[in-house]
Amino acid sequence: MKRVDKSALAFLAVGVLIILGTRNLRTGSFSSPGPGLFPLCLGILLIIFSVISFFVSNPEKLPKLSWGLIPRSAVYVIGILFAYRFSLPLFGYSLSTLLMFIFLLKVVGGRSWLTTIIWSVAITGVSNLLFIQALGVLFPEGSIIPF
Repeated sequence: MKRVDKSALAFLAVGVLIILGTRNLRTGSFSSPGPGLFPLCLGILLIIFSVISFFVSNPEKLPKLSWGLIPRSAVYVIGILFAYRFSLPLFGYSLSTLLMFIFLLKVVGGRSWLTTIIWSVAITGVSNLLFIQALGVLFPEGSIIPF
């Protein structure tokens, strides 16, 4: 008997919830998008990929990823993204982004502390240069620690 891919079912449910959440948002069109178009498209893609994963995957035959991802890592990633969203107004873009990448690289990726710190600082620095300096995007500065 084939094992049920529970992660595919979970992401299918998340995709449905995203689509249900966009019901009250104006979607507009691709040439003039509304606030609900992007989440709607992401929800649809999530459902499509979840269905494909559900019917195609066989957990015993999936290759082990070189960086050691485990099924609960998806829960960690979703959790850190929620935490990141709520930490932005408190800590600002730079510190929140740095902490997010430290968590992702150390806990989810299993990297060493030295590699984690170097990559987290590098990614945060490059994203600051790209988004804030080059593109002029305004991010929250943070109310607790203004960086």
